[in-house]
Amino acid sequence: MECQPCREQGQHASAEFWCTECEEVLCENCKSLHRSFKLSRNHNVSVLAPLSGNKLSDKQQELADDGKDKWVMCDEHHDKYLEYFCIKHDKPCCILCKRQYHKNCCEVEKVDDVANESKLATSTADLLSVIEERKSHLTKAANNEMSNLRDLELNKDNCIEELKNTRIAIDEHLDLLQNEVEKEIYGNYENYREDLNNKVADLTTKQRYLSDKKKIIEETLEHVELPVGQKYLKIMRLKLMEDECYESSETLPESSLQCVANYKLSYAKNDNNIIIKIHRNLKGKNNEIDKTQENEDGIETCSSVVEFEPNESETVSLVFSEPSFAIPVTNAHTFICPKTFPVDLPHTLPVTSLSSFSVTQAIQVPGASLSSSFDFYLKSSFFVEKRNKNIAIHDFKLMPNKYDIAIAENSTPRCMVYNKDGQKKGQIKLIGEPECIAIIDTNCIGVTLRHQGNFKVCVLDVHKWQLVNTVDIHDDCQGLVYFNNNLIATCANEGLLYIDDSGKIVEQDINMKGILYLHLDNHGNIYSAKRGTKIIHVYNLTANKRSWYHLKGLRDPTGLTTDRDNNLFVACNENDTILVKQSLHSAAKIVLDSSNGIERPMSIDYDLHNDELLVANNFSHSIFIFKKK
Repeated sequence: MECQPCREQGQHASAEFWCTECEEVLCENCKSLHRSFKLSRNHNVSVLAPLSGNKLSDKQQELADDGKDKWVMCDEHHDKYLEYFCIKHDKPCCILCKRQYHKNCCEVEKVDDVANESKLATSTADLLSVIEERKSHLTKAANNEMSNLRDLELNKDNCIEELKNTRIAIDEHLDLLQNEVEKEIYGNYENYREDLNNKVADLTTKQRYLSDKKKIIEETLEHVELPVGQKYLKIMRLKLMEDECYESSETLPESSLQCVANYKLSYAKNDNNIIIKIHRNLKGKNNEIDKTQENEDGIETCSSVVEFEPNESETVSLVFSEPSFAIPVTNAHTFICPKTFPVDLPHTLPVTSLSSFSVTQAIQVPGASLSSSFDFYLKSSFFVEKRNKNIAIHDFKLMPNKYDIAIAENSTPRCMVYNKDGQKKGQIKLIGEPECIAIIDTNCIGVTLRHQGNFKVCVLDVHKWQLVNTVDIHDDCQGLVYFNNNLIATCANEGLLYIDDSGKIVEQDINMKGILYLHLDNHGNIYSAKRGTKIIHVYNLTANKRSWYHLKGLRDPTGLTTDRDNNLFVACNENDTILVKQSLHSAAKIVLDSSNGIERPMSIDYDLHNDELLVANNFSHSIFIFKKK
């Protein structure tokens, strides 16, 4: 069947969709246009049902044919009109059908000779009556199903709310235990933190001193006009200075973290109970255990699958041993629903009610691990070419040395390298605007370019400041990562393209399409975000598994990164915030916003070694470095 709008324009396209409001068959392109117009974007457009070899239903066929021209065409001979009517078989036919199927029929007349106004009126009235009856029946059935859908949604929300409120009693108690352990951990942590920071600063200073000395040696050896004897004297002087301050492994300071590691909150489970334990093992200077404390809390069986029976329910009691805490619970009641739902609940929620339900299977309580802290302070910041008001950082990545930063800048298309102190080390000018960066190794980076409607993936050597390789692609690309010796670019229509070190496209995955921002964590997971959505897609390259996050409050994502615990950070350009999401089922929360100086963040990256969050900030004019407290 041909698309009706295309046929009207003298074109031929196969019809795949049916608009119930316009009563027309549409092809893929016309369907897209149909959705784009204000008057028809809310029309009900459905895929044509595969009836009788993918043909339209009788009603759709008649309406479609009626929209083509004034004549009804033969179903078998598509280029012939239905001009005749066989009274014996009570069906219309074309000239070819008459000769082929009705040659022995003596009552085959012209349609105009058989039909009259009376027959037309009777047939029309009968048809309209049948249509109205069917419409009434379908309307009633649709209203019933809509009512069932609303009831189902309400029942689902009530069931989930009841499960959450039941789980809160356990969470509240675990939170109290966790806070007690955290308080003692932080007490010891603060006692040792200042000492360790001083040691780190001292070692860092020595590292930089050695780097400067190495640079002097290299410059001395490369000095052409300096005699060999003078070079030797300089090297000997530096060697003498090095011998005087040499530190063996015995003289390097060592620190023990046993003061923090001795604090644990653990659990053990059997068929009937879960035992929560607090371990406090405090060691004295003689390495003997001076004090050991252990508190146990017995919690009766919880469940991973909760079945709500129609006629009976069984109350689950929560029994806490010493130390005991008062847990306010109000408005206790029972909700009945013939469904089975998985229990997967957040760690903290306000306690409102405790429901009754039957337990079918024991589970492991996930709330026993300590929660992560996401407090950051601004450690430093610097402008990229402060006098250049047109500077536009589109992306940046931290280099493997954790000190240099590769920056994609669009005002004068180029890639630059700055260090964390704000000193520019060099740049490479490009033939197109750089979109995104991927770190390949200590010297090379990958960059996607856009130039006059053409797109490329380039490999740059930022040590020699030269172009290494260029690969032409035929699609817009906003994401680039490096994994298992392949650059992986995400394209709007072609999906993921795998480019090997020689510059060849060796693999393609069309399941991830769109103009996406990409981030690769240290577990082989690709995180992707698209502007205008609130969903983060996750694709594990090793296991080929996919999942997704729905982030409440996500507005115009422009950057993704993860820390050493795989907590996901997202830069939101529109509302000047940095969000963090710990897991699939935890709620996203704001860790940085305008009160921290965040203003139109364009890209982010995380320094796993130093626990620092880097943000391309200030309308892409500067780099902010936030340190985790």
